[in-house]
Amino acid sequence: MIDANLKTIPARSARAISGHSMGGFGAFHYAGHRPDLFSYVGSFSGDLDLMNPAIRAAVVGSTQSASYGTPTVAMSAIFGPPVWPLDGVWAERSPAQHVGSLRGMGIAMYFGDGGNLLVDPIQAMAEVVVRQTALVTSANLTAAAIPHHLVDYGDGSAWAPGCTGKHNQDACLQADMDHFVSLIMERLQRP
Repeated sequence: MIDANLKTIPARSARAISGHSMGGFGAFHYAGHRPDLFSYVGSFSGDLDLMNPAIRAAVVGSTQSASYGTPTVAMSAIFGPPVWPLDGVWAERSPAQHVGSLRGMGIAMYFGDGGNLLVDPIQAMAEVVVRQTALVTSANLTAAAIPHHLVDYGDGSAWAPGCTGKHNQDACLQADMDHFVSLIMERLQRP
């Protein structure tokens, strides 16, 4: 649809995909399942490891909160039951455990450490969890000898003004995107 309606270069060499939080999961999921479409993938504090119990709780929680959509749906609606031995879809769709199809693609992951946990503890803990998922993904990429960029900006103080290393902060996300764009512009085909 994008290639049909916008002025693009309709080729893998001209495409990148990225996302924040669950969008980071989506970007890695799409890139991993369609490596023929993308030459670079990025995650900004992404939920990359569906085997992580806290990520599972967040996904299941989103099915039960009216703030994520009404009506709510069954807890198993997204990836099936989140418990072993019924969690096969969770394991199958987890980008952290399925990195092989990313070989040859540019890969970048960004995250903070949550900063001061006493300030906005929900966003701080959310970032602590996604940091863990990026580290698992990085370890699996390293074990598969797949090069990647891993940017841990800690409490954010040296990353961008206003970034405190927490989840869902505009200042951190803008700095992530600025850095990511600099990486993809070195690699992507341009007119």
